[in-house]
Amino acid sequence: MKKILPLLILLVSLNASATIYVFDVIPTPTATAAPYPLCCIYGTSPDFIYNVTTLADDNYISFAYTATNVNPGAALTFSYKDSQASADAGKKGLAFKNSEKAFIFDGTKRKLKVSGLTIGDAIQFSIGSKGSTAHTFTVTGATASTGNPALTAKPADSYVYVTWNYTATATEAIFEVATGGCIVNSIRTGTDILTGTKSVLADKGVSLNGGEIVNSQKQSLEVYNVLGKKVISSNENVSLKDFQKGIYIVRVAGSNDALKFSI
Repeated sequence: MKKILPLLILLVSLNASATIYVFDVIPTPTATAAPYPLCCIYGTSPDFIYNVTTLADDNYISFAYTATNVNPGAALTFSYKDSQASADAGKKGLAFKNSEKAFIFDGTKRKLKVSGLTIGDAIQFSIGSKGSTAHTFTVTGATASTGNPALTAKPADSYVYVTWNYTATATEAIFEVATGGCIVNSIRTGTDILTGTKSVLADKGVSLNGGEIVNSQKQSLEVYNVLGKKVISSNENVSLKDFQKGIYIVRVAGSNDALKFSI
């Protein structure tokens, strides 16, 4: 218990200041047949379409999600500019895929706005490419982590999710699809989701680059899961490839600090 108790205390800090968005709410249809009005929701369960948002650029509308630990002003909204004819025909602005509990941004120019940020907040996506063209964002109001893995085209039989991390440089950040399109099944924002604690072990040469724990100074480090069970000990870099989804704590011998991250 002497080793487990400090880990559980750290997890309280992790969950307390992160807003977590998950897409487990089935949207309520607002239109049943073409021609569809702007901003309508249509489809047949389990999948639904949020229609073109407006003929004017940057008119953001809300969509369905569950948010926990909500910070003041925190919200997700999206925008997609197209013609009235496209709206009438039911053009996809945003698509909810129930089997994945995820939203698909189905091509370029679709924009996601993350509001209620504090400068320096971490923004973390669980994200994958939605089709045959690899996905990229154009971002304003945030900077990308240099360790974000590249997104390749979607495999034929399934979606593959990776973690992308950003740091807020403004109180709202806008992510516009630049190439391809993406599927997103969760977003986290705040100070303690990942990057807010990355710096605590920087002086020891320990950091997280998205796909592995970097141990540049070959420290004696240990990784624990949410139950306080040691997952691995190492003096080298630690690949996260085989880690199960969850929350983990990295400790370094001789230091009272810890690096907290989630997969």
